Amino acid sequence: MMANPQEHNTVLTHSLGNNISTDRGRFIVMCLMLGIIVTVTFISGRTGTFLIDDYSAIINNRTIHDFSLWRVLKCERDIIPSGRPLTNLSYAISYYFSGENPKPYLLTNLVQQIIVAWLMLLMLRRLLPTLLTRYPQSQKYHDWLALCLTLWWIVHPLQTEPTLYITQRSDQYANIAMILACYALLRHHQASNHGRGWMIMMFASSVVGMLFKQNVWALPILLLLLDRATLAGNFKKTWQYRGIAHLLNNLTCGAILIAILIYDPYSKCTGTGHGLSSWDYLLTQSQILIWYARNFFWPTGLCLYYEWPFVHDILAVWPEFLTLGAIFCFACYSLYRFPRIGAALFSAFMILAPTSSIFPHLACAANDRRFVQPAALILLILTMAVVNLLLRCKRTRQLAIPITCAILLLATAMILPITARLSVCFGNPTVLWEHTRHQACAPQGSWEHLGSHYFDIGQYAPAWQCFNNVLDMEPDYNIAKLHLAKVYLQFDNLDQAIEILKPIQNVPSIDYDVQMLLGAIYKSKKDYPNAITYFQKACHTQPDQINASLNLARIYVLTEQFTKALDVLKPLLNRPYVTYDLYQDLGYVYSQLGQLKPAQQAYQRYLKHVPDDAKVLNSMGVVQAKLGRLKQAGGYFARALALDPTLTQASDNLNRVRAMLIPSISQPTPDGE
Repeated sequence: MMANPQEHNTVLTHSLGNNISTDRGRFIVMCLMLGIIVTVTFISGRTGTFLIDDYSAIINNRTIHDFSLWRVLKCERDIIPSGRPLTNLSYAISYYFSGENPKPYLLTNLVQQIIVAWLMLLMLRRLLPTLLTRYPQSQKYHDWLALCLTLWWIVHPLQTEPTLYITQRSDQYANIAMILACYALLRHHQASNHGRGWMIMMFASSVVGMLFKQNVWALPILLLLLDRATLAGNFKKTWQYRGIAHLLNNLTCGAILIAILIYDPYSKCTGTGHGLSSWDYLLTQSQILIWYARNFFWPTGLCLYYEWPFVHDILAVWPEFLTLGAIFCFACYSLYRFPRIGAALFSAFMILAPTSSIFPHLACAANDRRFVQPAALILLILTMAVVNLLLRCKRTRQLAIPITCAILLLATAMILPITARLSVCFGNPTVLWEHTRHQACAPQGSWEHLGSHYFDIGQYAPAWQCFNNVLDMEPDYNIAKLHLAKVYLQFDNLDQAIEILKPIQNVPSIDYDVQMLLGAIYKSKKDYPNAITYFQKACHTQPDQINASLNLARIYVLTEQFTKALDVLKPLLNRPYVTYDLYQDLGYVYSQLGQLKPAQQAYQRYLKHVPDDAKVLNSMGVVQAKLGRLKQAGGYFARALALDPTLTQASDNLNRVRAMLIPSISQPTPDGE
């Protein structure tokens, strides 16, 4: 009677695990090769800048600006890193050292990509001997095959976004977690004593990965299927060897996912409730997943922002829908009939599930970076198929791995120039958005982002043209209208900006920005009643935003309604995030109301953080003078004058203090009016 091949595989796995080459020199050389190739491939993108989600995740993310560990880990709801506390921590660390300079962020991403490559090589060196038990060659052949597999995957164009799009470093952390967990599982199985340390590492990698990105929820399933198909041989032995560890891993990661979804609905869904059902999203994703597969084999159609149109009729996508359904059914069938193929395919579907079928995402239905982890699994299936096919032929049996390596290197050589060109695009935002405009399904979003880039660098004429191009293609593209109004403000055409903004002041998602902009326009026109109206609307639209309240209070100050200004400002002190400007405004309002002690305290709190503000130093001197502390007042006036010799109010006040003319002291409003 023939021995069970799965049992033979299990026994042989232990011997291979114990006899894996300890040639550190070869491994170090391979790591150096990977590091050099990854660096050369992506280094042209080092001159890039912040893109799309980077502004929400870094520039406008208040939780990372003061580096309070609790605030960083708690995150805020409805921001990009929400539900990803450790990813937010990585942003906070980068912000602490680099501020708003994107270059160090991109360098960090590049270094992390090299680390991902090294870990993938390390893991594949352990995995391949368990998959190729029929191949008689030494470990060095498996090492070279692992290198070729890693090289193809790590420089594939799919990797440009995780490497050169700062916010998407979360995908790199997910990759690291998945690779380390798989490596720990392999080491535990191959260790002679089955030490608990590797199981702890597997569990920790899964849990920590969940706190970096939610798609790691599929990792415990992948580990269970990998164990059953490749290591233990069946579910009975899987339970016998590591059943408790797998159960604990799945339950813990599931609990973390549920907690994240309860804590922040944004992480759960941004589609349903906005006119898009999960069924419509699934129909759309059937097209997108086939497109991902196409780009996996021939990645010439990748772009940053597809703006994929949503599908509402199954007849429009029935070929793709049936194809995808057939592949999924085959994956489920293979779990029983072809366990290794089934484990890889089913895990790929599980990784894609949150963003491909369960939780609709209106803003980015299609993102190539989502296929990075499934691409590794599919590549492994195809590579093992080629090797086993060559092993069946007597003429190629001894050359099976060298031939497979040659095929992988040829494929890498074909895709490497595509990755290099995409890296160049990421290094120049103008080129990037021009490339995206030509590749996207609908170019409106690309035109809008290109216009925003021109606006940010002060080129208002091309920005005006870009936004008008968007509105020519889609007249109801409200974000483009908002940006176009900002361009008109740069041209001092306030009436044209008002004409554009008023019809869209109540449009969801942009209503707050429109109302704030209208308030600022009316303030500049000195139409204070309308300014008050729009700042009040902004306060009602987003009560948690402090800027609307500050602007409303300043209008009250300009109209000498100091009691109303104080009523607006005082509740802001209880907010979790307080800007220093609040203390400046409070100091001035208290001073005008004759409440000198609170005014002094407010100014002191402001100067503690901004000690070189000449205007506030002058205002503090006014308060001190009114309190009868002429010597201290003279000191504040002198400091203000030293910082800004052109501040005539400080000079006049200093002279008046010296002449003891306290009643004639003057002070400016907070915004200089």
